[in-house]
Amino acid sequence: ARLAFLAPRQALGNGLVEVLLDHLSWEWGNRGALRFLAEMAEDSSAFESFRSSGFCIYARQQVWKVPFKQVKVENVAGIWRPLREIDNHSVLNLYRAIVPPLVQGAECLDKHPIHGYGYQVKDELVAFVEVISGSNGIYLIPVVHPNLRDSFGLVASMIHNFQQHAGRPIYIAIRDYQSWLNNALVELDGSPGDRTILMVKHLVQRQRVAALNPLRA
Repeated sequence: ARLAFLAPRQALGNGLVEVLLDHLSWEWGNRGALRFLAEMAEDSSAFESFRSSGFCIYARQQVWKVPFKQVKVENVAGIWRPLREIDNHSVLNLYRAIVPPLVQGAECLDKHPIHGYGYQVKDELVAFVEVISGSNGIYLIPVVHPNLRDSFGLVASMIHNFQQHAGRPIYIAIRDYQSWLNNALVELDGSPGDRTILMVKHLVQRQRVAALNPLRA
C-alpha cells in the first residue's frame, strides 16, 4: 500500500495524524498489504507522527525534471532496449547486487516483473530503468552498476530514447546510493526537486521458517 496524499498541510503535525495512520495500517493489513509506503520532504512536520506510528526511513532520493532538448549521443558503449521475459534473471541479479537490503525489503521489486528498458554493453546487462508512464509525464527509476564509467552517455542516451517517442516531461528519481548520476543530469540542464525521504511500515511480523532445497537433494 502506498500513501499518495495527506492534507491539510497545516495540520500534519497534529497528533490525530498518528491515529489516522494507525487506522490506515489496520485497513491495508486486512486487505492483504504487507507493507505501507510513504514519501515526504525531509523537513515535513508530519515526520515525527510517521515515526511514532512505526514508519522507518529506508532511502532518500531527489527527483529531477529533464527539459526537452536535442542531445548529441555519440560513441556510447551500449544500447537501450525493452526488457523481455528472458532478461528477468539478469535484472534480478543486478537489482540484488546494487540496491541496498533496506530498499529491497521495503519495495520488493524482485517479486513482480519489472517493466522498462535495459542497457546492454556487448552481452552484459549493466543497467536498467523502471518506467512509470502517465498523461502528465514519464517517471524513471534507474538502477546502474557503479562500474560503468560513462554515466553521461548512459543517462543522455536514455533521455534521448524516451524523448523521441514520448513528447511528455521526463522525471528521473535518483536514490542516494546512485547519487553519482547527478553530475550527468546537471550537464543535461536538469532541474532538481526537493530531497525526499522514503518510509515504510511493515504490516506483518517476520518469522524464520525452514526452506527445503530440492535442487541440492
